[in-house]
Amino acid sequence: MQKLPVWLKSRLDPVELLIRIILGGIFIYSGIYKIKDPQSLEVVIRNYKILNDPFIALLAMALPPLEIIIGACLLLKMLFKGAILITGSLLIAFIVSLSSLILRGLDVECGCLGLRTSLQMQIFIDSLLLLGAAYLFCSAYKIRLFSLFKH
Repeated sequence: MQKLPVWLKSRLDPVELLIRIILGGIFIYSGIYKIKDPQSLEVVIRNYKILNDPFIALLAMALPPLEIIIGACLLLKMLFKGAILITGSLLIAFIVSLSSLILRGLDVECGCLGLRTSLQMQIFIDSLLLLGAAYLFCSAYKIRLFSLFKH
């Protein structure tokens, strides 16, 4: 049996690469979409009725560049572990915010990616993205999920 050349023995996980491209691309697209019109993003954040006035404008100004930077970090695998943690934290915050809208009976536009989806569908999409971020987390920290369940 022949040994593979060193350059073919890539340690690149194709699943990790695919998830990085999807998550990074979505965050970059989302950030660019939101940065184009910060006033409408501010209105969307205000409609959530979670934050008070000075924090609404701050979030509307800070979130789009953060999403672009995080997306670029995921794509380029720079500051990767921190980018994964921030990505997971943002996705959890998005899911909690959307869930609070449903629980409080508020029917507002999500402001997510410019998609016209229901809140439930957006929670589902964000949950799938969170699963991808969890995979990246386990991959980056060399955690084997099945070893967690051994006695």
